[in-house]
Amino acid sequence: FVPGSIVRIQLRNFLTYDWVEFRPGPYLNMIFGPNGTGKSSIACAICLGLNFPPSLLNRAQDLKSFVKNDKQDGHIEIELKGAKGKPNLVIRRNLFSNSKSAPFMLNGRSSSGKDINAKMAELNVQVNNLCAFLPQDRVAEFARMTPQQLLRETQRAAGNPNLTAWHDTLIESGKSLKNIQDVIALLGVALSISDMLHLCSS
Repeated sequence: FVPGSIVRIQLRNFLTYDWVEFRPGPYLNMIFGPNGTGKSSIACAICLGLNFPPSLLNRAQDLKSFVKNDKQDGHIEIELKGAKGKPNLVIRRNLFSNSKSAPFMLNGRSSSGKDINAKMAELNVQVNNLCAFLPQDRVAEFARMTPQQLLRETQRAAGNPNLTAWHDTLIESGKSLKNIQDVIALLGVALSISDMLHLCSS
């Protein structure tokens, strides 16, 4: 597993699930099933459990709506491979059907959304990148992305933050070069006009 990989997902009273636990492998993982059996629920759990906004799913914004019908509470628990030499992170988010509150626990201790966000940034977890995480309700949005947008998001997904910085530097350098070329072209035109006027006056 590379740092930030999901090594375990546990769901209780979450959407279609009473209780379930998945343990993905370190390589390609595929989940098959008929419609309505909870495949999309797993994507929802990953997004919400790692404190990314429900808007990324194009679904309900109210977290309490993700608690299974007729249940009072539920939880999402996700275990991520830790950074090199560090233990895994176990993130639990508790959900309540009668409250908008959805508190976090990190490795068994109460934690804040801000702390979870910091850990996601540290591990380069990009649920907000359509090239890394593509819920079915956003496939059309992905298809509308321009080649430039796809390149940028792919660079982000590749994991090296320098790629985007280098790309931005190249873009700015290209703009500067274009401006210089435009100035040189204008100077060339001005010199040509000056030469013509000089010849006419002679």
